[in-house]
Order: sequence, then structure tokens, then C-alpha cells
Amino acid sequence: MTARMGANYHVINLEILEKELKESVGLKEEEIEKSENGKLPWTIKKDGYIFQITEEGKVNAISGISVSKTTVKLMQGENERITATKTEGVNGSIVWSTSDSSIATVENGNITAIGESGTAEIIASVSGTDYQAKCTVIIIAKITTIAPTKATMEIEKGSIEKIEVTTVPAENVEELKYESANLSIASVDENGIVTGVAEGETTVTVSGKISTSISTVITIKVVKAGVPVTAEEIIANPDKYYGQPVINYASNATYRIFYVDKDNYFGDGANTIYLKADQVAYVALQTTYTSETLLNQLNPMFASFNVGPYTGQNAYKATAWLLDPETSTSKINRVWSKCYVEGKAKYVVGGVTLEMLHRSYNQVSHTNGLAKIPELKMKDKTSIYNKRSNRICFCESRISW
Repeated sequence: MTARMGANYHVINLEILEKELKESVGLKEEEIEKSENGKLPWTIKKDGYIFQITEEGKVNAISGISVSKTTVKLMQGENERITATKTEGVNGSIVWSTSDSSIATVENGNITAIGESGTAEIIASVSGTDYQAKCTVIIIAKITTIAPTKATMEIEKGSIEKIEVTTVPAENVEELKYESANLSIASVDENGIVTGVAEGETTVTVSGKISTSISTVITIKVVKAGVPVTAEEIIANPDKYYGQPVINYASNATYRIFYVDKDNYFGDGANTIYLKADQVAYVALQTTYTSETLLNQLNPMFASFNVGPYTGQNAYKATAWLLDPETSTSKINRVWSKCYVEGKAKYVVGGVTLEMLHRSYNQVSHTNGLAKIPELKMKDKTSIYNKRSNRICFCESRISW
């Protein structure tokens, strides 16, 4: 299990791009032509060849003519001017045209948005030749509502994560504005990329650049950066790692490294890491469970044990208090939709098994005079009855702590 790095997204760092063009490609300053605001697209001229790096980061070879922008977003009635440049040695005048005058018109490079929605191609061509370059015009609308995909985001110090929101309309809307309430805790750029600056909590407000009254607020929690550690490293030094808190499993409880099963003794796979949650509350268990289906849903591994019906004060009773650590809202009597974090653990059980407790205890040194516990003989690997809301998660072989 690796440290959470956030959602997948594509961001072009222009400083790194320019550095790579100069150091790796060998371009000179004068061979890189930037737009007026310094943003993409850029035009590259080298040894008689011309290329354009588009707003999406694509590299296109230019032959005959190029335009200053390959994409323009406008609201109905707005205008924007683009320019066209002929390749050196190309003769003929520049002719402007549009693919759909009901969407957008153009005159000498000045584009006017006509339609309420839709797209059109603005075409710059060289008379008497087949050379042409295109700019896509997208008609955008004002947003009427905006909501975050996650109301609270937790990121590590020094890491980045993109804020995701939903809007109405859902597509082709005005640009959004992102503002951090405390830049010393977390910063955010114009694309909604949040950077954890220091441990603490702040908020980011997202609003429409035009519809400034339409906004939403996301809570940003910046936590200590994790140190990746493998199962092999834990096995080699259990005194160092056992009991250490894990920061990339779930945010509303403290989970600690409890045991690593080097030899697949418990059947979950060699080098499986077992985490144990700190106690959060005492809970009162019911006296009888009659639904095998319910408990099998709580823990898929129990379905293969064939021990039902589940009645009385038996070991499986504690499993009724398993919970979904990502969606539960109360620390007592929680309601579950699942009992593990998908992609991070296989399943969860209620209490620590005596056998696993014995093995974990004997793997570390003890300075209080206690000798190691003799080998226990267990009939099976079920969890012991425990009224406390302790639980173990069965995780993959890589974590951060």
C-alpha cells in the first residue's frame, strides 16, 4: 500500500517544460516563441523546422501557417483576437473563415461568439496554397451551482492533489477561481491543484470567475508526510515498526502496524501486513445474531468457515461492530456499507486473535522481565470475543507511517 497521492490529473509545469527544451533538446531562448501571457501554445523554430506545443501539451509540426491559439473559450457575445503567422518562404495572403457562423464568426482574426452553446473551427489559410491552421472555439456558459466531490481533503505535507467539483451545467462552463484561506497551510493554483505546505487545517473556496456569487468551500487537512515502508523492512526490524501509526489507511481512526505474516501462516498471503485500530469507544453487543448472510457481508472471509448459525456470546459476535472507516459518522453504533477500505485492505475482523497476538508479541523484545509466550495450540484462527471496538485490517504489503 503506497501513500495516497491524490486523484489522477494532467498538469503541465511550464518551468520544467522550458528547462527540458533548453537542456535536453538544446533549444536557445530565441527559438522558443511564447504567447503574450507566457502560457501555451508555444512555437518552436529549429533548423528551418517549426513545431507548436498546444495547450494540451501535444507537439504538432507546422507547415505553411500557424495560429497563436488552438483553442478559445468564449461566452455568447464575447470577442477574442488571435493571430496567424506564415512559415518563412511561404507566399500568399492570410484568409480567415469559420466552419459555423451560427456559433462563431471571424474577421481578420477577431473572433465573436454568436451561439449559446456549441463549437466551431476558425480557419486561417494561405491563399493559393493548401496551407491552413485551425482554432477551436468553444461556447461556454455561466455556472448556476457548484459542489465539491469531497467536502474534506486530506493531503500530506509536500504532496499535491487536485480539487474536483461538479457544476451545473456540467460541461463547457466558465473558468473557476480557487482561493486558499491560509497559504501557510495549503496553497492552490488556478487549476485547483492544492499543495500541502505545513501541517494544519484550512479551507479553499471555489467560485465562478464570472458568477462570483456561486461558490463552495472545501476543508483541507495537511498531515505529516509518510515514510514508505515494505513488509520486508518491518519483518527485519519489528521493534522499530510494530505499533507505529499508519497515515494512509483511513482518516477517522488511528491504525497501527500490528503483525507481518512472513510465511503465510494465516492464509492471506506471504508478507501480509496486519493493522490494528486504536480503541475509540466501548460498545454494547446484542445477545443474538441469526443472520449468516449479514455477517458474511460484514466479512467475506467468514463465508468459508461454515460455523453458523451465529447465536449467543460466540467469537463472531464482535464482528457485528465492524465498520467502514471512510464513511462512518459516529464512533459508537456505526452503520456500515462495507467493513474495509476498497483497494487498501481485503477485510476486517473485530478482535485480535490470541494466536496472532502471541506471534506479534514474541517478535519484539521486552524490557519488563516478561519471557516469551510458549507456542499456543489453536483449533482455528477465529477472533476472540471483545466488547471494545478494536479491529484489525488485513492489508497489502506496502504502507506509509
